[in-house]
Amino acid sequence: MRDFFRKIHDERAEISAQNLYSKKLPFHNFFHVMDTLKFANKILDTLVSEPSAINLETVYYALLFHDAGYIEDQDSLGYADKESYSAALAEEYLLGRGMPPAAISNVTLAIKATHINAICRNLEEEVVRGADISGMAAPYDDFLKMSKAIKAEQEYLIGAKIPWANWVRGSEVQLKPYLNEKISCGKLFAKSNEPSLFKQRLASNIEQLKQEIV
Repeated sequence: MRDFFRKIHDERAEISAQNLYSKKLPFHNFFHVMDTLKFANKILDTLVSEPSAINLETVYYALLFHDAGYIEDQDSLGYADKESYSAALAEEYLLGRGMPPAAISNVTLAIKATHINAICRNLEEEVVRGADISGMAAPYDDFLKMSKAIKAEQEYLIGAKIPWANWVRGSEVQLKPYLNEKISCGKLFAKSNEPSLFKQRLASNIEQLKQEIV
């Protein structure tokens, strides 16, 4: 598979972004960022339209920073949600690097497009959102591992244990809205066949996860 970001890899930016992710978090750490870049490559590799029509820099920098500062309490910092805080961190860094304001705006909007209720306005935002949620449609063993990592992370953030049955039921509630996902970028999300592969696999993963408490 091609590395669509090969020519724009930015070591300085990657190091700076990595410093904004906590190693204490089992899931929303910099390994997740690396995974989303891989997912983005898969999406770009299966696009009907030419990837050359996409601003790859927007996708790349948005994914680098899309969960930056996740460990922080964004409410106390004056932000409505974690995506807005991550976008602000990206903006601060990219301004310091001298990126044009219009380009920074594209990056921050793509980051905000990863919010559960966001509506994507362009293909760059779809690719970023798609890369972020692709793991939900992973093979079940990988999906279960991800779910357990997110559970451990939430327990760390709230400072309390979550009973497994409660976690499974809550996960179903949190994941079901994605069964109505509107993006259609790449093979995983293509709507030529309804439902998309993403929806089919996510629905299967939700059902299998529910069996974990039967």
